[in-house]
Amino acid sequence: MPLTQMQLAQRVADAYAALPLVRAVAVGGSTALGAAEPGSDIDTYIYVERAIPVADRIAIAEPYLAHEFDLNFWETTDNYVNAETGYALDILYRWVTWAEAEIDRIFVTPVAWLGYTTAIWHNFRTAIPLFDRDGWFAGIQERARQPYPEALRTAIIEKNAWVMRRTLFSYTQQIEKAVRRGDLISLNHRIAALLASYFDILFALNYVPHPGEKRQLTYAESLCPLRPDDMRADIEQLLRLSGTGDGETISAVHRLQDRLSTLLMAHGFPAV
Repeated sequence: MPLTQMQLAQRVADAYAALPLVRAVAVGGSTALGAAEPGSDIDTYIYVERAIPVADRIAIAEPYLAHEFDLNFWETTDNYVNAETGYALDILYRWVTWAEAEIDRIFVTPVAWLGYTTAIWHNFRTAIPLFDRDGWFAGIQERARQPYPEALRTAIIEKNAWVMRRTLFSYTQQIEKAVRRGDLISLNHRIAALLASYFDILFALNYVPHPGEKRQLTYAESLCPLRPDDMRADIEQLLRLSGTGDGETISAVHRLQDRLSTLLMAHGFPAV
């Protein structure tokens, strides 16, 4: 019987557990959530005290195909493919001190980002530990299960609402300029940013850690009882218009934000 994605992740975790620098290994993403599809990769997080020599990482990957090592586009990553199943493994290396600082950013000194503020928190909460040398990752997850901090919720809503439409050089102002000059690349870029802030606000309003960049609309519908009216229709209409540069795009942007503003004001927050 072919290996399941979780069995393959455990095999990788067992290999990394033999390295003294490794503190913990966890699997996240769709594999941990039970939402993996046949083409889904297996997000495997290696928590380390300091960098593992690349030679040691190559030795662990030797039985696999399509090796890519020491990529640093987002997080430090190795990628390879299991020949038996065709599953792709995304091996991500995280420093122990970084993970601890991220927990502090959420609960000790709440700091909001522009979009995806709590996605790492969600990852800590939902990851499945496959190796935990001394209970360190269990401690991270225990801290991650604390209630949503009110101060962080407010900070996320205020920061993202400000840049969506309030400030002089807001996303909305930039979208309007892009439409007028027919700049579809800039238009796409600013609408993506606006939607990232939109969902960051929405998940925060509902006390929901951000589930990440995929399936955001579906997750918002299933996890957020507080939602703007006609949310899906408004977002899908905006995205259809965004590729055309049609002047109606501006009206769609304002309609989306007006309905979010109505929701925010009903719960004691200023409009975007």
